[in-house]
Amino acid sequence: MEYATVFIAGIALGLFYFGGLWLSTRSLAKQPGKQTRTQPFMPPALKLILSFVGRMGVTLVCLYWLMQGIWLRAIIALLGMLLARFLVRCWVAPKLRQEVPK
Repeated sequence: MEYATVFIAGIALGLFYFGGLWLSTRSLAKQPGKQTRTQPFMPPALKLILSFVGRMGVTLVCLYWLMQGIWLRAIIALLGMLLARFLVRCWVAPKLRQEVPK
């Protein structure tokens, strides 16, 4: 039961990390170089770096907390993150096909 909880938490962490990656890259593709009233100007490179640091920081802290000094728990959480990567990829692929101009 303990390892199932760690696996599910790993899936949640993976959804957070890879979903956030997709959202941050998608926001860059939507408005290339345009400044709007609701969105203050931020250089794209800075936006990606801040997104990476935030996602990686939260993911590593949560992974360390989930691990609790037991490497098997870390491996199980990482397997959950890999499953989440596959799930996000399957969820995003049809949307990417619709957005690509022909």
